[in-house]
Amino acid sequence: MDDAEWNIAAGIYHDRQLWRLWQDEASDGDHDRFMFASYNAGRVPILSAQRVAREEQLDPKAWASIERVAPKVRRWRHQETVSYVVRIGENLGRLDANGRVLPAAR
Repeated sequence: MDDAEWNIAAGIYHDRQLWRLWQDEASDGDHDRFMFASYNAGRVPILSAQRVAREEQLDPKAWASIERVAPKVRRWRHQETVSYVVRIGENLGRLDANGRVLPAAR
């Protein structure tokens, strides 16, 4: 834990595993949202939200469905996770295709 390089490598490995876990369980446009949400909350609350979405005849692979049913998932602090996913999306929106910060709009 004291080695920054090891922490970064472990984080990348963990994110890659989450990315693979959601490969078939999230729509293409939402794949990253499912990965970031499960990084924040764990995979089980997101799977529970998918189950609730299915019960409500919503698309369980669409992040919008997960956000809609999130308050109905027991013991999930969904506000934290949804906010986290939004913040990540906003930060990604500030980057160009090469990962550099775009100039601020005037």
